[in-house]
Amino acid sequence: LAAGAVSAPCRARCCRARSLSPVDSAMRLLIFSSRYVPMIGGIEVLLAQLLPGLRAAGHEVHVITSARPGAAATEEIDGVTIHRLALDEALVARDLTAVLGAERAIVELRGALRPDVIHVHDPGGAAWFQLRTRGDDRTPVVLTMHITLDHFEGGAASIVGDSLHHADRVVAVSH
Repeated sequence: LAAGAVSAPCRARCCRARSLSPVDSAMRLLIFSSRYVPMIGGIEVLLAQLLPGLRAAGHEVHVITSARPGAAATEEIDGVTIHRLALDEALVARDLTAVLGAERAIVELRGALRPDVIHVHDPGGAAWFQLRTRGDDRTPVVLTMHITLDHFEGGAASIVGDSLHHADRVVAVSH
C-alpha cells in the first residue's frame, strides 16, 4: 500500500469463511489473464516481470491465458507454467463447443492444481471463465483492475460487477 493508504478488511460472507492471512510457506498461485507473453502490452509485461519473481521466492505459479498462434498449449517460461486455452477465440466466435471445452479444461486444471490463491487480471475473457468455473471452490480470489471503472459498462450484472462481487481482495488504480 502507498504511504498513508488504509486497507479495510472485507466484510463479505465469502471473506469471513476463509482466511487471507499472510503465510510463511510457499503457495500455489493460479493466475487468470486474457493475454500473456509472447503478446506485448502493459499487463503482459507486468506479469512477465512479476511472476518469475514469485517463482524465485519459492511459489508455484500457473497462468491460464488465451491461446496464440505459434505458442505452445502448455509451456514453462522462467519457471512459470503457462496453460493456453481457446478463451478469447471461443467467446469471439460464439463457439459453444469451444467454450465448454475450455471450461472443462479449466475445471480439470483447478482440480489438479488446487491453488492457494487465484489472481485475476482485469475482467475480460479469462475473468469470465474464472467466474464460470469456480463452482463451490472456496479458494481466495484477488482481482487486479489495471484500468479505471469508467472504461466498463453493464453495472452489477456485468463481468466487472461479478468479478468485483466474487473477489476477496481488489487491487486497482485510482485514476
